[in-house]
Amino acid sequence: MRIRLSVLCVMISATGWLSAAGAQDDLAYWQELAKRKLAGFEVTAVAPSPIEGLVELRGTSPRGPQVLYATGDGRYVLAGLLWDVERSVNLTAGVLQAMRRQALERVDLGSAVIHYPASSEGTSRGTLLYFLDPDCPYCRKFHAELPKLTASGIPVSIVLYPNRRLHPQAVATSHAIWCSEDRRAALDRWMSEQSMPVPASDGCRAPLETARLMAETAGVQGTPFFVFPDGRRLQGYRSAEELIAMWRAQKP
Repeated sequence: MRIRLSVLCVMISATGWLSAAGAQDDLAYWQELAKRKLAGFEVTAVAPSPIEGLVELRGTSPRGPQVLYATGDGRYVLAGLLWDVERSVNLTAGVLQAMRRQALERVDLGSAVIHYPASSEGTSRGTLLYFLDPDCPYCRKFHAELPKLTASGIPVSIVLYPNRRLHPQAVATSHAIWCSEDRRAALDRWMSEQSMPVPASDGCRAPLETARLMAETAGVQGTPFFVFPDGRRLQGYRSAEELIAMWRAQKP
């Protein structure tokens, strides 16, 4: 039985789960429970919850990192956002932000991105990860903003992430851009002039499967999509000024 509680959570009743006596912090117990009752959700960590009687389950799903809250006996699970209203803090969002950051830190970006280094000295806060569909009109619009970011000391790492459903030709374009001798120059020409690059090798392919996995981790649902080093995310077209302000607002 499912009961919706406004927009904050969904309570799922699942009777017949394993007895949880003394198992509240037992990772193996919760992993087995999720395997049996929460299809698609894999528990990777268990932590205390701010609410007495609930544990915090951290894990992954087809949509990327996810946080659930469960009663100690495993009978009830809450999926949604937990707020500290006294401090006006979204506690769940903070945990998810950290999980995304840690997951993306484990990715070898050098093998999956087109990197635009900062042209001026900035703070050593990592790189702005930008998911781009080469046929996305708003990605093309944003491409003119890139020099403002790098000139402000913000390095940008671009992930070619074509939307096969909306832009079927974007897959071939992504391969052509990635397989060019100068990927940055090829991407710049395509985004500004729609000049199709000539691949340097017939057998070359863009790392689109890696891009897909990265997008799942980051929770990408469309492009343009930006992920900051601290795990914050933005979807849709943004001006360079807005991104620069968010970059500078990151905590060290």
